[in-house]
Amino acid sequence: MKVYPILLFTICLICACAQEEPECGDPERYYCIIELVDSEGNYVIGQDKIYQPDSVFFLINETRRSTYISSGKIIWTYAALDQFNHTDYILHLSSSETDTLNLFIDRVQGRCFDSFSIDRFMYNDVLILPHYEPGEMIPVYKVVVSNMIKNE
Repeated sequence: MKVYPILLFTICLICACAQEEPECGDPERYYCIIELVDSEGNYVIGQDKIYQPDSVFFLINETRRSTYISSGKIIWTYAALDQFNHTDYILHLSSSETDTLNLFIDRVQGRCFDSFSIDRFMYNDVLILPHYEPGEMIPVYKVVVSNMIKNE
């Protein structure tokens, strides 16, 4: 009869070890990098450029989202923004100019953390990328109207 408690203890110990939580580490960061450039490939955001970095930000459902400007690039995180898949993202470039982004973000549930990917990226109703991998650059050619001199 003493064999049963030892056998039961061994089975419980094996089951407890099999159900141990996996080591997950840190979650991946999901950043989107957008480059707004003119027809010559020059950045249009920066000091002494068309758009000043401190005036550039995103609005989603009228809520300002964190945006980071570095070397003329717009950098922002899209993790957990799948809840806004059918919502326009308003990119404020200046007090008088905005552009519209429309994204479809796919969320895949994981054992430790969810993962995200951008499955469609549209800028002012133009399809820029059908699929986006984290950290990949998205070049957007911004048509900038400058003061034009008419030749008469």
